[in-house]
Amino acid sequence: PKRAGATEIYHLSESEQLQLLKEASGLAEALSDLFAAKKMNIAALGNQVSQLHLHVIVRQESDPAWPGPVWGKASPVPYQEDQLTALKARIEGILQGELELKPAV
Repeated sequence: PKRAGATEIYHLSESEQLQLLKEASGLAEALSDLFAAKKMNIAALGNQVSQLHLHVIVRQESDPAWPGPVWGKASPVPYQEDQLTALKARIEGILQGELELKPAV
């Protein structure tokens, strides 16, 4: 959520917290299906970027860092351009409507 000065989940109202959890869960489910995840990680680690954000991370047993945290364990491996284009299109489809993200009541 775009909230001036909000850097922590507890800075949000209860309904905003529920909406954030609902949206993160919906995204995690969609990404899990898309990437055939072994495990999904949802984390609010904002030590270097002081703004409210969540990381939604697809995990596989073949991850170089499995089962530990993904940060600082291995160098990133970039996608080939055609792979990146296809993945962006699929993820944009999820974010633009395949996920039904309705406001929490």
